[in-house]
Amino acid sequence: MNRSEPPVSRWPGLRLIGQVPGGSRSEVWRGDIDGFAVAVRRSRRSAVSLAWELDLMSVLRGEGFRVPDVFATGSGERHVDGWCVQTWVAGESPSTRREWLAVAEELHRLHFLLRLHPQRPGCVTINELTRAGSSVDADLSEIPDEVIEACVAHFEPHLEGQVSLIHGDPGADNIRILEDGSVAFIDWDEARLDVAELDFANLGVDLLSGARRRCGTALAHAWEALNCWELEPDYAQGRFEQLGSIEHPSSWPELTDGVVTLRPRTTDEAVAQRAGEDQEIVDWLTGGFASLERMEQHIDICARVWAVSGLRRSFGVYVDDVMVGNVELNFADMDLGFDEVNVSYATFAPARRKGYAARALTLITDYSLEVEPGTIPTLKIDSRNAASIGVARTAGFEKIRDIVRPDRTYEARHRLSDRRIGEIGTRPDDGLTSSGGEGQ
Repeated sequence: MNRSEPPVSRWPGLRLIGQVPGGSRSEVWRGDIDGFAVAVRRSRRSAVSLAWELDLMSVLRGEGFRVPDVFATGSGERHVDGWCVQTWVAGESPSTRREWLAVAEELHRLHFLLRLHPQRPGCVTINELTRAGSSVDADLSEIPDEVIEACVAHFEPHLEGQVSLIHGDPGADNIRILEDGSVAFIDWDEARLDVAELDFANLGVDLLSGARRRCGTALAHAWEALNCWELEPDYAQGRFEQLGSIEHPSSWPELTDGVVTLRPRTTDEAVAQRAGEDQEIVDWLTGGFASLERMEQHIDICARVWAVSGLRRSFGVYVDDVMVGNVELNFADMDLGFDEVNVSYATFAPARRKGYAARALTLITDYSLEVEPGTIPTLKIDSRNAASIGVARTAGFEKIRDIVRPDRTYEARHRLSDRRIGEIGTRPDDGLTSSGGEGQ
């Protein structure tokens, strides 16, 4: 970037005070307009990308987020040759765990509210990068194949995950704790639609644990390596080298209570899984019937995700060695808290109302508490799904709160009772499916 002073004359009353140190990707000056403190920033983004960012500021303010206001030029323009003027946000960077928790809660609210925001021009998500071959900051044709292969392996845990608007660079320098204790975010230069873990993995304190922490850390290293390979090669190489220290999860278990058995699915079982889908499963869980090819791809992705990170762990449910349904743990559900893991389940029509769903739910819940003791197994059930709510009650899960989306309301349920597998016996449940699982 060629360094030059801002076009001060375009903003009446603007006076520069001095350049702000740092900023490898954008240039920032401090100034004032008639005694009112402002930040004068030069973006390297295209005009349409910068316009998207400034439009985003208005959307965020409308949702109650604390972000800078934008000053227009004397002729009404919001930016000139990449330069824009915004309010100077006074405050301190977060330093305590309590402050970082407040930051994380605001990011969680951001991800929840802005899932449907349009993508930033020129940007792609991790799901799309390898197919597109490039994004605003990454050109895969300029990166060694072995680097791409190693990095993309750590994208796989998120390939069927949720995307939303993310800040993209929530480090301490881009966050202010205001006098009233509220959180403000500045510098939205890296904002775009992508997976939420990219925000959470870059916070100044460890809020994630177990599989989610391991996976988020690896994802952040991989993304930074690819996107900085040309602009900041030394930094990118350092992030890439850190991928080698990421631990892999333990081997796949088989769980049983003597009646129901859980074991990881393989692509050989795609035919049985597809045959088990009916309208109830589609309505409450998957959202659509899957082709055999799509089912094989989904099961294969689940297996690779487990092998790489354990972020999602998907089991088939078997009775007398016949598949009767499936259950899954998802440690990164955007609707849930940092310490919650989504437990989803489905039983096929011939196996319903025989107690199998509650048994499978109990087995996978106990397994989750064993492998990730710092997390809380949580059901996310459409409030209209009476059958699944019946299974939850049978397995000892009680409603904690509602999760309200524009199109539906979910119940979040924790297992508050001490009920275990042996207490379920052979009592039939109402069982069907919980919401929030397959993503087929």
